[in-house]
Amino acid sequence: IRDIGVTGVQTCALPILQVDPCVARKQRYHDPNPLLSWLRDLGMKNPPGRQGGVRSDAKSVPSFVFELGPDDIAYFLASLWDGDGRMESSCCTYVTISADLARDVQALLHRLGIPSVVHRDHYDSVRGPRTAHRVLVFDTARLAEELQPFKIGRAHV
Repeated sequence: IRDIGVTGVQTCALPILQVDPCVARKQRYHDPNPLLSWLRDLGMKNPPGRQGGVRSDAKSVPSFVFELGPDDIAYFLASLWDGDGRMESSCCTYVTISADLARDVQALLHRLGIPSVVHRDHYDSVRGPRTAHRVLVFDTARLAEELQPFKIGRAHV
């Protein structure tokens, strides 16, 4: 998965979609784009007739990610950490409101041999009471060793 860019996405997606997602054309006007269909199959987009994607509290890691090798899992986790993670010298955290996503991230960390704990924080939002799930990693050097080669964000330990 890592360092693949647009060309790599095309190469990876072609066998799955049977079409180049960057130039995909619908057969009929109302047919979904093949890339959109693939995202729906992964559970990342709503079914036809409902706009948008999965609600934040219902997100999870797609099942195929658990079948990847260690480098690809590290790349996937680094991508998540670039968005909603924080890497500091004393503790690294990944925060989500999805309990499933937090458990999945913890399981992927375990696959890489990185221990973690999930801490829950309750708070009030405009939508009512919520729970934030914080995946905490205290072995920051080990996490940095695995993720740093793949991170693009500025968060460095």
